[in-house]
Amino acid sequence: MLIFCMNKFKNIIFVFIIVFVITIGLILAIGFTFCKTTDKELDIIGNKSIKFILTTKDCGATTGYSTKIYMLKDGDDINFFTKPIIHMNTIYPVLTWIDENTLSIKVKDIDVYEFTSFNYIDKEKYRFILEYDE
Repeated sequence: MLIFCMNKFKNIIFVFIIVFVITIGLILAIGFTFCKTTDKELDIIGNKSIKFILTTKDCGATTGYSTKIYMLKDGDDINFFTKPIIHMNTIYPVLTWIDENTLSIKVKDIDVYEFTSFNYIDKEKYRFILEYDE
């Protein structure tokens, strides 16, 4: 009788562990995160057929901020395949149009992880200039 109870107890523990592992796997697979993400459309005077989205992710005290700026055709949204024009660790960049197709991105003394100097929207080339403000 004691052996039967031990086998039953082992089976219950085994099923509990399997259910727990599957639950954690599903949570990780659907992208559950403890990070707070904020999207903001930037008001930039200039070209009205495009828009800029500033995405800031804050994952807590030990990681700091991660900021990305996306350039999109008006009416489009950020998706998995959208690449940012800049990825940095600050939350207050200053964007200014230099001319119709050139945008200046001024940042404080920070780390820039990724930056592209141009982008095409509807076969029109837009240039980006990264400037450091002290």
